[in-house]
Amino acid sequence: MQSCGSCIELADCVDVDVRRLVELTSNLMAGSEVAPTPETTQLLTAGEFLPGWYDDWVLVERERLRQLRQHAMEAMCARLTELKRYGEAVDVGLAAVGADPLRESARAALIAAHFAEGNAVEAIRQYKAYRILLWKSLQVKPGPKLESFVATCLPRPARTPARAVS
Repeated sequence: MQSCGSCIELADCVDVDVRRLVELTSNLMAGSEVAPTPETTQLLTAGEFLPGWYDDWVLVERERLRQLRQHAMEAMCARLTELKRYGEAVDVGLAAVGADPLRESARAALIAAHFAEGNAVEAIRQYKAYRILLWKSLQVKPGPKLESFVATCLPRPARTPARAVS
């Protein structure tokens, strides 16, 4: 602990998971080469900040950290997908979707991981579940970016050759 006048704060040398989360998120968002580890995954999928506290400053900080965590999980899912570590990518993607089921960017990262792995059925299942959830919750459809992405990933139906008329 350090004190400065009427303030008390933790010294910089004290290990605090929130500091590590902010640093990890900053690195992921900056595109740095972050090696996905069990520790980083644990940081990203941890619970909410100071559960049960309802002071105004806690609510603001909780929302800030929730947003950071969401962005970081989506970035980590994409990074793991690029590394062809699909199982881990799907796991982080599912955590992102679980944390905010209506968040389109989280669902898109998970769908992309499934498509990259070659599991089109799982990707389509996630997409359809998302469409149903959005409609039941908000009476809206997925955005055009997700719609377009899913459409480009789906295999084109084979065309049957036209029969020649003689």
